[in-house]
Amino acid sequence: MKIFKNTSIIFLFCFFISINHYGQTISANSNGYFADALRYSQRSLSGSSRVQGMGGVGVATGADISSININPAGLGLIRKGEMSITGSIGSAASNSVYFGNNNSDMRLFAGIPNFGIIFSGAKDDLQEGDFRGGSFGISFSKINNFQSQVNLDGLNPNNSINDYFAQQGEVIGQTSLDRQSENFSSSTGFNNLTGAAYYSKLIDVAYRINTNQQGNIIDTTFLPHIWSTYSLFNLQQSEIIKIKNGMYQWDFSYGANYKDKIYFGIGLGLTRINYRRSNEFQETPTQAGRYDGLNLFSSYTARGGGVNLKGGIIFRPNDAVRIGINFTTPTYLSINENLSGDFTSTVNGEKLTVPLLNSNAFTMMSPMRVSPGIAFFLGKRGMISGEFEVVNYASARLFNSPGNNFYKGDNQTISNIYQTTANIKLGAEFRYEMLRFRAGYAFYGDPYSNGKVTPFATTTGMDRSTNAFTLGFGVRNSDMYFDAALIIYPNVISYYQVYDKVNENIINANGTIIPLVTPGPAPIAEIKNNLTTLNFTIGTYFGQ
Repeated sequence: MKIFKNTSIIFLFCFFISINHYGQTISANSNGYFADALRYSQRSLSGSSRVQGMGGVGVATGADISSININPAGLGLIRKGEMSITGSIGSAASNSVYFGNNNSDMRLFAGIPNFGIIFSGAKDDLQEGDFRGGSFGISFSKINNFQSQVNLDGLNPNNSINDYFAQQGEVIGQTSLDRQSENFSSSTGFNNLTGAAYYSKLIDVAYRINTNQQGNIIDTTFLPHIWSTYSLFNLQQSEIIKIKNGMYQWDFSYGANYKDKIYFGIGLGLTRINYRRSNEFQETPTQAGRYDGLNLFSSYTARGGGVNLKGGIIFRPNDAVRIGINFTTPTYLSINENLSGDFTSTVNGEKLTVPLLNSNAFTMMSPMRVSPGIAFFLGKRGMISGEFEVVNYASARLFNSPGNNFYKGDNQTISNIYQTTANIKLGAEFRYEMLRFRAGYAFYGDPYSNGKVTPFATTTGMDRSTNAFTLGFGVRNSDMYFDAALIIYPNVISYYQVYDKVNENIINANGTIIPLVTPGPAPIAEIKNNLTTLNFTIGTYFGQ
């Protein structure tokens, strides 16, 4: 198994960072997978257009095809068979600030985020018995949306990415770097950027001879460093980051009805991950020299599957009130990730391209979710509903094969930096004859335990909670229905760290101090994302 998250690839090709990377909360043994654990534990609004138009509420309302995924107890309220399909179009827009320079970008996407079918076994009103039958449903839902596109560009006055490679080279060691260069072949490529930089002559080794008091040589220390004739500051840096697809889930659920008062249900969820990201980073010196720049391109994919169980109850004390709760077990996920790319550099006018290849497989467990809610019905005029979801992100865990502690640092980091949050959803539906008008709001709490504490020791803070605003419209009759929903996630703030800070490193050779790298802070871009989707659902009833 090749591991690449603990190499320099992590900073260029892995994730948006919104934590204090230099604080004591990040374990020294962490390999960056704490970010994956959060990504695959979070959820976005899902379900039919009716539910999404009401801010995603559905734990207490029931009687919707989305109950298959949200709370299977809601299937107990279904009186007819039903099937529907939902289509979606959307845009992912972003604005980045990198060394004071603003850039905007956007991508469009489309898909089918939900479809399902319900088979009703509800008893007729004339049939006797406390048990009033139930319904079985199968649905497919997009439960997390990964869509994003970011373009950042600016003049870095502090240092070069090669300074970071040199710093990493000291950690990796000359022996390992030499071995990587000797074993390099175009069919296997490099599994880390530092090895590629060393092979491409972007970093070299200096040496310090260590002697004892008598002047005898004890050993020689090799220290990777930047070629002294390179231009190490005022470099134009740019990067384009494209992220696609999402997390999906097949649900198989059953809900039953007892005395038209208590509804209960259970369900099985089969989760699927399809995460795709491409990055293109470019660095160009503003001054002529031996180093003419580099271009890094990568394509990263993570695919996997998992399973969870859910169970729920809805209590209806009267026709005007419904109280519900749903429990979803932790989701056990198995994920395979692959990275390929090219590392192209130009030194002394000669261009050299070497491939990057890496792969890994890991397993993880996302947190349990508990969702209580309440709904108030206004007769035939509509209803209002509210619910909150409790998620302890600090309970997510990554797993190893026996005797392997590779993820120990990541699990410690997960416990340190994440917290329990309450995700709140509010929604309303108003009815006028065949027409339905809906509105909703969803709030997803900050998963980081530091709350609004600044992520990079700057003077400004960052609230990492997310808001969603929704509007919906529908037309219904006894046979068919059509629903539409507009969902907007405005100004979702994140920070992207291109590479880590560079610490000062010098040697003293014959009384002359030689700097090995140009120290400086990590280059960081502030990102504001705006995600907008428009969903359309068409459905029909069948059976009784």
